[in-house]
Order: sequence, then C-alpha cells, then structure tokens
Amino acid sequence: MGIATRLVKNLKDRFMSRYGEKIVSNLADTSSDAPTRFAAPKRDVYDELERSGALGEKKADR
Repeated sequence: MGIATRLVKNLKDRFMSRYGEKIVSNLADTSSDAPTRFAAPKRDVYDELERSGALGEKKADR
C-alpha cells in the first residue's frame, strides 16, 4: 500500500500545482471585503451607514 499512497499523493500534488490556483481564484475573491466570489463587495458600506446617520458624528466633525 505504500506505493499506491505515494502515487496518489504525487498525482494530487501535480493536479494542485497545475489547476489549484484556478480553482481557488474561481471560488474565492482575494480582496479583503468579500468572503467569496459570489458575495457582493462591501466597499460602500461605511459611506451608506454614514449617509443614513447610523455611525453618528465623524471625529473631524467634533
């Protein structure tokens, strides 16, 4: 079973070296504001909260 285990490990390593980056880039957004590629970015959340008054005053306005 040692040979089969090594063969499977080598095949997995080759596959991930060749295709792993493409798989990961399709599944995950690498930017810090989206947990997955399918989630809407949250770049404007703070601006929207500020406009609605949910954040209160800015430090510069005090």
